[in-house]
Amino acid sequence: MHKAFFRVVVIGILLSLVACELIGPKPETEPAEIKPASSSSSGSKSETGAEPPVVAVPVAAPKPTATLARPDNREAALAAHKLALQKRGIDLSDEDVGYYMDTHEARFIQLVRDDRVSVQRQGDNLALIISGGDSFPSNSARLRPEIDSVLNAIAQVLEEYRDTRIIISGHTDDAGEADYNQQLAEWRGRAVSRFFTESGVAVARIVIIGYGESQPIADNTTVEGRAANRRIEILLEPLTH
Repeated sequence: MHKAFFRVVVIGILLSLVACELIGPKPETEPAEIKPASSSSSGSKSETGAEPPVVAVPVAAPKPTATLARPDNREAALAAHKLALQKRGIDLSDEDVGYYMDTHEARFIQLVRDDRVSVQRQGDNLALIISGGDSFPSNSARLRPEIDSVLNAIAQVLEEYRDTRIIISGHTDDAGEADYNQQLAEWRGRAVSRFFTESGVAVARIVIIGYGESQPIADNTTVEGRAANRRIEILLEPLTH
């Protein structure tokens, strides 16, 4: 009996030791959270400690624009613009001017057959007057689609005869504030200039001048007169050596 009891006690002790080995002691606290190593305070170095490569971001060159002049600085702006064009190289000599502008005028008359445009010879210069009422909605600088065919024909001739300077003048009637009309005239000149350059005409040839309501050609007290005053004028000047 004593031997049987002793065996039971021994077996119980052995089982207790095995159970403790398998389960193991429970830690008193949970393990600390593992966090990534913090980066340097400046944040400018990589994990290896080297400076990160500098990536060059290409900067687009500024898009060239037409020369914008104002009535009060017109002569100085035109003189500087003409000098810049002459430095680019002009093939037209003084002896060629008359014939060159004669053929230029004939080409406009041949291609631009539209009552909304008049072609006038002014000495050695050519003036094209485009009805503003037919070109722009009221109080707007957005070109009417109906005028596209006319402007395309003009742009074609401008590309054929490149030894000229293109002066685009915007005009309005006297309705509204004078300062606003000055801006509107410039916006309309820009719209015509943009049409020409998008058709291939060199932007360096173009000067834009807004005259607002300051140069009426008709009576602003009549509907017909106001319509005539809302116009775009394109002056073509031959450039010589």
